[in-house]
Amino acid sequence: MLVSKSWCVAAYPLIWQRPSLSSISQFAGFVRALGRPNHLLPYRTTVRRLVFNTFARHLTDDLFGSITACQHLERLTLPGATHLSAPMLLEVLGRLPELISIDLSGMDTVDDKVVMKIANSCPLLQGLNLSKCKRIGDEGIIVVAQQLSSLRRIKLNGCHRLTDRATVALSRQCPHLLELDLAGVPQLTNDSTISIFLNAKALRELRLNDNKTVSVGAIPDLEALSRADDSAIFDSIGAYPWYLADMPFPKACSRMSPHPPSMDPALVRPVTIRFDQLRVVDLTSCTGLTDQDVDHLVHNAPQLRTLTLAKCTNLTDFAVESISRLGKFLHYLHLGHVRNITDDAILRLSKSCTRLRYIDVANCALLTDTSVIALATSLPKLRRIGLVKVRKCVLIKLISKVINVTDKGILPLGERGATLERIHLSYCEKITVKAIVELLNKLPLLTHLSLTGINCFKVPELQQFCRPAPENFTIHQRASFCVFSGPGVIALRNYLNAQAAGYDASDGSLAHRGSGSSSSHRKLVERCDAV
Repeated sequence: MLVSKSWCVAAYPLIWQRPSLSSISQFAGFVRALGRPNHLLPYRTTVRRLVFNTFARHLTDDLFGSITACQHLERLTLPGATHLSAPMLLEVLGRLPELISIDLSGMDTVDDKVVMKIANSCPLLQGLNLSKCKRIGDEGIIVVAQQLSSLRRIKLNGCHRLTDRATVALSRQCPHLLELDLAGVPQLTNDSTISIFLNAKALRELRLNDNKTVSVGAIPDLEALSRADDSAIFDSIGAYPWYLADMPFPKACSRMSPHPPSMDPALVRPVTIRFDQLRVVDLTSCTGLTDQDVDHLVHNAPQLRTLTLAKCTNLTDFAVESISRLGKFLHYLHLGHVRNITDDAILRLSKSCTRLRYIDVANCALLTDTSVIALATSLPKLRRIGLVKVRKCVLIKLISKVINVTDKGILPLGERGATLERIHLSYCEKITVKAIVELLNKLPLLTHLSLTGINCFKVPELQQFCRPAPENFTIHQRASFCVFSGPGVIALRNYLNAQAAGYDASDGSLAHRGSGSSSSHRKLVERCDAV
């Protein structure tokens, strides 16, 4: 097919800068096109991005090696490319000097040699994803820190061999770091978090999930440190000074002396007292964290938007009171399994953080109706709420208060309730079908409703709208699974409304209207509530 030359020249960069490749056969065709000797257009030098997400596991050395022809390649994404060998990675990555972003997540062949080749060959690199590359150790990451001072994002979650030495190097030598993901790196201690907060002033996102070794004092009070005298600083920052002296066993050295001889205290003072850019912090399952650490975090980063503290079991109401100081900046808060918090803290939180869009208080056993009603009435932008196993909530009463705008003592909630999109009520055992009917009709934007473990929803009439249980669930988990999402929510709403068509909707009575629908609905409700 013939086309206009001017149109072709204008259009081909849009196609070739980021080729749309969705299968290994398409990539093979792409490779053949690059290999042709005579091109009318400079295809090889036009390619800027290659994304192999959908077929990375099928890549082989022979095909992958051909991308070295793309000398101006800037972004390379090949997560889970398990069939690529380390020698081929070394060869290819060593010949692509203009790379800005690399994603090698989930690749078992990536080791320190590959990481060092990246550091030495890609001086412009800003983003590096090495998630679940389990052969990576401190040696490779230290070279990255030394060579790539312009690095902005690095993901190291699941790299279990890393220690504090790598984290200290990154936080000190990469001053432009915006995102740092250290989830599932079990050997990190307070020395890592102290180094991060003393140095990484540009940080926007920090993830340190599933770390059991960080403990009280993990997050320093930067303003207090900036005013402290020299001896007080050294007493507050653990073994961190010994990492700067490049000692082989810094923790052992710190037990003998708080700092190396003749060390300048200016080296360990915080570079800033406010992390004004920090927006996302995930400390899930950091069980050693205390209320004091949360207080310091809020003081250091007063504009946090997303805070996840699920399973931080040592936290109490004092931590929630500190979080309340975030005020209008806080949009997302996860406090699941923080079992010591009470209604008083949630009441204070709901009055202060009025722009919350998501809150999860699953398994917070001390919470009652009071907390959930306060959240519903005080948060006009609330979209998602998690109440799994908040067993003290008498949910039929709760839903009536939260949803029914005529209930005495409760502010009108029709407009506010209409913003909710996802609700998790699993294992709230006192809920009834009648309450869910009212809930569904008051929340037109609802797309996800979790009712797992609620007996009255185990009847076949309602289970038909439930989505299938995940394949890895046990028989017991499958039996109790009950989640409605997307079309299932709409179908459930329509079915229950059809069954209730014979009822007087104005006062919720069970008056018969002469049709069979009221009788069938009454029988359904009685059957469900009797389960």
